Amino acid sequence: MGSDPWALPNPVVMLLVLLAALVAVPALGGYGVAVLVRARRRERVLRGLAALAGATTVAVYAFGVLTMFQDETAADEACKRAVPPTLAGHVSGYETSFVPLRFGCHVEGAGTWDIWVPGWVNPAVAALLVVTVVTVALARRATRRPAPVANTSGSIS
Repeated sequence: MGSDPWALPNPVVMLLVLLAALVAVPALGGYGVAVLVRARRRERVLRGLAALAGATTVAVYAFGVLTMFQDETAADEACKRAVPPTLAGHVSGYETSFVPLRFGCHVEGAGTWDIWVPGWVNPAVAALLVVTVVTVALARRATRRPAPVANTSGSIS
């Protein structure tokens, strides 16, 4: 834990992430759809799919950040419900992080109980990030390949 064990996630960082997502998701999604609609070649299809995967990655991450937007009272009540009843009065602080997304209630000597961020968010973001990187790499590789050249007999070689 950091210097303040009761610190909530930084609201300025959360707002910046959400504002960036409000711009990035429609921009990437719109670009991906536009490219796919006009796609005639493999690299264009891959480029459109990469943009859509990127938009989905950002959207799922932003959803996870949004779930952490809570006040101190809500955090206290959620912690008391999350930890076993015998430990409810022994919560010693919060553990928060943006990578991976996490908001947990820590009990010294007993562990940390995650609250708010759904369990599927981090695995989904990781999987979507891999899909995005792979499709971007495949699109770049397909773009670098030389186009087939027609020989003098009219057939492609």
